[in-house]
Amino acid sequence: MKLRDKHIGSTIGIVMGVLFILAPFGNNELLNSPAMYTGILVILGSLSYRFKKKQILSKTKRWPILEIITLILLLLHISFSINTGEWYENPLYYIGTPAWVIISYVVLLIIKNKNNIA
Repeated sequence: MKLRDKHIGSTIGIVMGVLFILAPFGNNELLNSPAMYTGILVILGSLSYRFKKKQILSKTKRWPILEIITLILLLLHISFSINTGEWYENPLYYIGTPAWVIISYVVLLIIKNKNNIA
């Protein structure tokens, strides 16, 4: 599999993150909604993916701070869902989103390693 210089997936992720952030504004439960935190996580995950892909394609310098912030937020998101038991009520927010961020990033690292070997 070869990396292309297009960022359609991460752009869709950023748009979905913005939609997740805007979703609770229709309700009065703005701070209690898991959608806002999920949106932030999706945006940071998409940006991390995008910058890692640009780094692999040798277009930009490394942004380790963005990767660290994403990892910390991901761990906080997972620990919050386990501690509160919210993952049972909203599995998309608390299981699906972290899985999506982790899987997309791991796939990118696997592609990078295959391209380095070949």
